[in-house]
Amino acid sequence: MGGVPPGHQEPTHGFAVTPGGSVVSLERTRHKYLEAIALFLRPNTVINARTALTNFLRYMGAHHPHVSSFSELQRDHIEGWLRALAHRPLKRSTRRNLVIKLRVFLETIRAWGWSEAPTGPLFRTGDLPPEEKILPRPLSQDTDRALQEELERRGGIIHNALLLQRMTGLRSQELMDLEVDSLRRLPGDDWALHVPVGKLHSERVIPVDAATVRVFQRILELRGDPPALAHPETGRPTHFLLVRPSGRRYSRDALRYHLDKIEKDLRLSEHPSPHRLRHTFATEMLQAGLRMPVLMKMLGHRTIGMTLRYVKITQEDVRRGYLEALAALKERYEIPLLPVSTRPQTESPDPKAILSQLLATATTLESYRRDSTSEAERKSLQRIVERLRKLARDLERSTP
Repeated sequence: MGGVPPGHQEPTHGFAVTPGGSVVSLERTRHKYLEAIALFLRPNTVINARTALTNFLRYMGAHHPHVSSFSELQRDHIEGWLRALAHRPLKRSTRRNLVIKLRVFLETIRAWGWSEAPTGPLFRTGDLPPEEKILPRPLSQDTDRALQEELERRGGIIHNALLLQRMTGLRSQELMDLEVDSLRRLPGDDWALHVPVGKLHSERVIPVDAATVRVFQRILELRGDPPALAHPETGRPTHFLLVRPSGRRYSRDALRYHLDKIEKDLRLSEHPSPHRLRHTFATEMLQAGLRMPVLMKMLGHRTIGMTLRYVKITQEDVRRGYLEALAALKERYEIPLLPVSTRPQTESPDPKAILSQLLATATTLESYRRDSTSEAERKSLQRIVERLRKLARDLERSTP
């Protein structure tokens, strides 16, 4: 129904089903809406809408069984549903999604002029739970190195797939959706990985190095030549990269299983989840000097704000580099108490170069701040820019 895969069951989120004529009437409107949006929206979007509407209808059946049309809804009904959601053991992101989908449904059927639609808006600005601020969690260098060495040593198809994820920063589902011809040769001796349509409904091509090409080719050797499978979105015969010898596709659970096993066997001090491999790749690229607009494209982020989360991680690197530079300057210009050694001294970092890098970073972030449409993001960037400029002024004063 409504573009939803057969047999799919949406989660109830704790509301019991209460049968009744009024609920059946609301269900007809829900069904008509799902059938309509299935014509132009992706199946997963339809599933999410179906889940939210089912949740709301079950609440209405249990608490307001007399309501027989969405046109009868009042603000009190929405507030009661929001309070019920708040008392359920749901993640904040889950509550946000349910609220957004119901709001979109009510606004859409009003815009379409359906007779079952409410007469006016029922949601207010404060109804939406705030987004969770989840910072990236890259692995430490020691854990990252030990994990990559162990994946190389074990050498199975999923071990190599995890190495590929670490080397490219792919999302887990993007990794599972790669096809055997996703690795493309560019003019010259360069290679790129074609990433299929994924989480944000867009595809991209990212450059890869020779080591990544070797990992991809090892996976091709390990997978053999199983028959093509029907693509779940288009139905076309597709040779997916990560396929079992039996011909069945691997799931994302296989990634987590092998990482959990390595964590246990090596007694790692950190939990290396698949998404942390993506965080580690992104943070490493940023620390190596990759410009944020380029990293944004490589990660498949829709806005620079998504990529700027990684800047917060690297502020500690800026502070550490600044303190190391000050220590080097102090050692360089301090009058020695011991006789000068005849051996050549190690060259100290150039303070002018460090100063230039700090100012350049501040200027880049300032340009992003001006272009940002989020007030909270602009304030956060302003604080970062001010700290960087203060570091630059302190360093300039300490340099003769």
